[in-house]
Amino acid sequence: MARCVFLFAAFAMLASLSYSMYDPCQPLSPISRGDAFPLGLVLVPSISASYLANLTVSNGGICNTTFQNFLIANYNASLAIFNLRMDRLQVLKMPFPDIVFSMYMASHPQLSAVAFRGNVTSQPVYIASGNTSETNGAGFMVSTALLLRFDLGQLQYLQWYDMTCNECGGVRSELCIHSNQASVQACATPLTSCTCANSTSSNCSLADDVFDVCSTAINAAWLGTDSKSAVMRTGPQVQRLNAYSITSLFNQARDKFMELKDFVYSNVVSSWNDINQDALNQYTSFEGGLSQYARSSLPSPPPSSSPPPSPPVPSPIPQSPPPPPNSTS
Repeated sequence: MARCVFLFAAFAMLASLSYSMYDPCQPLSPISRGDAFPLGLVLVPSISASYLANLTVSNGGICNTTFQNFLIANYNASLAIFNLRMDRLQVLKMPFPDIVFSMYMASHPQLSAVAFRGNVTSQPVYIASGNTSETNGAGFMVSTALLLRFDLGQLQYLQWYDMTCNECGGVRSELCIHSNQASVQACATPLTSCTCANSTSSNCSLADDVFDVCSTAINAAWLGTDSKSAVMRTGPQVQRLNAYSITSLFNQARDKFMELKDFVYSNVVSSWNDINQDALNQYTSFEGGLSQYARSSLPSPPPSSSPPPSPPVPSPIPQSPPPPPNSTS
């Protein structure tokens, strides 16, 4: 199962991507199995899924630049771009710090995501929540599935697939996030497992591997036919299998879920505030830029200058050999 080329950016980058192979707003055209297919994922903190859905429809989709500017100005929206390959089962995953930083100091403790390509847009789904009145459960969604439906290679719709909450205690579990707008439910990693407040490490970073399970994995699969009438194979695979069984993240979470079937938050608000505090501390230490933590270390400085070596001392000119003795007759 492959991961995709991934780019995390502000909406402002869409303009610079307009002539790029990674532009999710480029015009749609029929494609065949194996062709590249850029897909956008919008992250919008604070907003309810139903309100975001209504806004998206009334503005004609995410690719409306006026709507993009509205989401940036009012909700600090961010954008992830993935370069998929048609009819390959792929996992779309964002670094956990990018998720946390995008919702830092959100006025409402929730984060919605919308997948889009051109004028085709999915329903919003919650991938993080501390708002149990809106989502029933709280935490960071572990995994979900996105089905891309095509007809003769032309995209028809993007649909979230309901993964259920059977693995984490059922629909009434405090770890079951409900996205009613998209008619899906999904298990979540507890907020308390996604903050340095409960870490034993003195140098805890949100980029540490231990927080991988806090980042949502989206299993992208394909339905319908390509431009050559070939039938897609990956969509039915996801429909037959629970997506938790096809993502490596669930292998990390399975034992934890078994222990947490009866999990009860002592204080959801406090747990969400701990995550906000982590975001504040580490966003500052990363010098205020998204993905600063992922930068490779600066190259080593050149060695200090030293005077050039002295040229080699020339060898002394050898003396001329003595003349040969006169021969005697």
